Amino acid sequence: MNRGYAGFYKGHYLRSSYEYAYAKSLEHHSIQWSYEDEVYDIGYRLYKPDFFFYDKNGEVTKIVEIKSRNEQEKKKARKALYSIKELYSIECKLISYEELLDLYKKLPFSLTSVLTEWIKSKDTTVNKAAFGKLNGHYNLKHNERTKRVIGDHTKKLWASNSIGKQRMMKV
Repeated sequence: MNRGYAGFYKGHYLRSSYEYAYAKSLEHHSIQWSYEDEVYDIGYRLYKPDFFFYDKNGEVTKIVEIKSRNEQEKKKARKALYSIKELYSIECKLISYEELLDLYKKLPFSLTSVLTEWIKSKDTTVNKAAFGKLNGHYNLKHNERTKRVIGDHTKKLWASNSIGKQRMMKV
């Protein structure tokens, strides 16, 4: 699976630009966080969530999982987080691209600027996976149906006056 722009931030190897964007929003609000600290047995598999928040006694109080726009991945994550909540009594939240957009509306900088900062960072490992055999999509081609879906989505985006389009225009 292609995890996008992975890299190091604050001593943690973040696996996506959305994880970086979430970490930056936490930093802006001076919220302490940790990353991939524990693995949970949720009955049908082991699951390692992304962000961890602790109380003063060192107990996990909240877990946040970051996912992109992939509906199947979000569905799997919701199921896993529900299992963690039920089995371990820990508050769990899924944040995807849409939630990040909402979160960034309240910040003095844009999601696009933070994602661009991450992509251009010397700490990301994208160059190792962007080209050649290390890329998860190496030697794969989109089928005609996928090309149509991507094209339709792009046409809708550019025909809209959405925040996503406005932010893309700023870059």
